[in-house]
Amino acid sequence: MIELHHGEPDADTLKLLIALHELGLPFTSRYVDTAKLEQWSAAHRRLAPQGQVPVLVDEGEIMNEGAFALQYLAEAYGARRLAPRAARLWYEVQAWNARVDAALGPTVSLLGWTRATSAAERTAYRTALAEVSGRERPAGWFAVLADAEASEDQLANARERIGEMLAEIERALDGAAWLVGGDYSIADINAFAYLHTLPRLLPERCHAGATPRVLDWLARSGARPAVRTALATRRAPADRDAYAPPG
Repeated sequence: MIELHHGEPDADTLKLLIALHELGLPFTSRYVDTAKLEQWSAAHRRLAPQGQVPVLVDEGEIMNEGAFALQYLAEAYGARRLAPRAARLWYEVQAWNARVDAALGPTVSLLGWTRATSAAERTAYRTALAEVSGRERPAGWFAVLADAEASEDQLANARERIGEMLAEIERALDGAAWLVGGDYSIADINAFAYLHTLPRLLPERCHAGATPRVLDWLARSGARPAVRTALATRRAPADRDAYAPPG
């Protein structure tokens, strides 16, 4: 039996939800309200000591690193699809995911969190988060994300990094339907989980004039039944659906 402990369908949760539905795997959904800091409850910390969300549990095996949980699903159950059989293509899928996670994970979250919340909300959340005992302090980009406010320079840097990744994906889709090997895979799932918000979040970078192939790929990805089902799990208002609080 598979369980998924998750919050709103932000990027890390969305990619696992899509994969589970694409693979037709039955699973039990365990909702974690990260806005109320439920990821730091004693029950959840038994699964994820540092409050990670989402957490995939398969037959008692706990996976609290979303990137590796996505690879696990593709390898364990991907005989049906999502995992290329050729070793070289599997390498390319993992390389894409590593680049996308590094470039878009913190930056899209930073822009989304700043756009979707007020300064007062961010300050209140940061204050509550600081009171959680036993929590490791974040580093790097994630320290910026956990701050009440980001500077305009930090936001501009985030937009630049997102723009560079958009350009890379636009080039990769020249003459190709999907990112790796001509078939839909977890590379597409992973990238979609971050990029589907960008026409709204960053329209000056993601629009028909600059990224027509990305927009076509987003439309085709978004039309897949598994993607529609995963996105339909949102509980928050639509303008906050992809913006998880920093944790």
